[in-house]
Amino acid sequence: MKKYRNRILAFSVIIAVSTAALLSLSTPSHAVTAADDGKESQTTALVSSNDDISTTVVNGYATVTSSVSKIWSDLHWSSSVPSSKYYHQTFRYDQIATLKNGSRYVRLISRSNQVIGYLNVACTGRTSYARGIAIDGTAYATVTTNSGNIYSDFDWHVASKLSKYYHQTLKIKRTYYHSNGQVYYSMYTYTGHWVGYVNSNYVTKSVSGFVGAAISTNRYVTIVKKGLSIYANLAWKKSATTTSKIFTTYHVIREYHHGSGSIYYQLKDKNGVVKGYVNSAAVYQGSGQQGAAIGYLKSISLTGSCTIWKDFSWHKAAKQYSNLKGQQLKVKRYYHHLNGSIYYSVYTKSGSWIGYVNASGTKKYVASKQYTGAFWLKPSENKPYPNLNNYPNAYFSVSQEKQRVYIKAANGKTLYTMICSTGLGNNTPNGWYKIQAERGLAFSGANYWTSWLNHGQYLFHTVIVNHDRSYNVAAAKKLGHKASHGCIRLPVPDAIWIYKNAPVGMRVHIY
Repeated sequence: MKKYRNRILAFSVIIAVSTAALLSLSTPSHAVTAADDGKESQTTALVSSNDDISTTVVNGYATVTSSVSKIWSDLHWSSSVPSSKYYHQTFRYDQIATLKNGSRYVRLISRSNQVIGYLNVACTGRTSYARGIAIDGTAYATVTTNSGNIYSDFDWHVASKLSKYYHQTLKIKRTYYHSNGQVYYSMYTYTGHWVGYVNSNYVTKSVSGFVGAAISTNRYVTIVKKGLSIYANLAWKKSATTTSKIFTTYHVIREYHHGSGSIYYQLKDKNGVVKGYVNSAAVYQGSGQQGAAIGYLKSISLTGSCTIWKDFSWHKAAKQYSNLKGQQLKVKRYYHHLNGSIYYSVYTKSGSWIGYVNASGTKKYVASKQYTGAFWLKPSENKPYPNLNNYPNAYFSVSQEKQRVYIKAANGKTLYTMICSTGLGNNTPNGWYKIQAERGLAFSGANYWTSWLNHGQYLFHTVIVNHDRSYNVAAAKKLGHKASHGCIRLPVPDAIWIYKNAPVGMRVHIY
């Protein structure tokens, strides 16, 4: 009887080995969906049996689902490795060993057909598919590769190209740890549309949900739209609005592509300090630290010596145009630089580009009053001269740049403006002086003179006269431009008013 039992057992082994060989040649062709799970092949055969262990052939795939168990090298329990070493990896298995106490162990086989060891089936998820079991769990990831495929199943039918979703943030609902060693995500759009299976190497996990993963960039942006929120963090805590930061330029080195399609920029100031996050719809991008060009039409003049740049790499323009000081210039666009300064793109009145100028070296251009006819015979302004009795400590302020004499109150308020001609070159000295006692109705060159320096050397007086005492028209038309030898020429009524009204000691500031 024992002899027949041994023959039956040997015959069972032959059948089991043959069955295993046939099963190893078969590959599941089932097209899975996001919720599709299978079981191992139900074809089994007894391999061996003793009083403690029985072993059967069962072909399938097992995903290691425990990180706190042991994988035994054999059924003698002689050595083991922690299951954490293979956690969430999927292996082919070819046997299940059942112990006397009912515990069951699968024998795991590597891709190179090497035996990994035996693991309790309770620590695995088993399926008949090489993809492994579906592991549920919500996560989010941004597609960061623009080449490759998205699959509709694990028979590798292509659903679409990755380029279609490049830099989009998608939702992960299930993860598959394939026996080929790769990890695949079952991914969905923001609106819930299923995209397909995506290799995890093609995406970057997000720690902020649909906000997406941080994508490295290097750009300079200027806020140009009011009324949008600036957030302190990606949990959408509002810190300011773009209205209060309008036209401010920031450096952006990280951007986030929200699943909804919006893009958010992390804003950094010139010191690299994060100032918040803003929707990209609120900004224009510039080509450098100068930020975006803002369209702007304005007339300006240069106020002093300032550098004219030909670019924002700080190369100086070939011509610095010192002769343009005080002239009317045009601004067509300007830039709020990351460094906090404003730069104008400046043109001549005729339209020739000059360069970039720091706005601090300019001022609004105010066109001079246009004088026509025999204007030197009329008061400079069409209003009464001030009554100096009402303005103690009033003084004269003479601008050689503008060729104007301003009568100013003690607080600096302009009471009256006169057109004048000061000395050519540096003939009229700058400084603080006082009206002196010397004055008269006429001298050889002009009428109604009042001394303010050297007792008759430097004067306020009318435009010059000819030998017949008539006013020299050609010289009079030069009012508003430098023309004298050092005195200050004025229209006739203005010179008469000073002659009659300026008290001795009244201050004169020439600059």
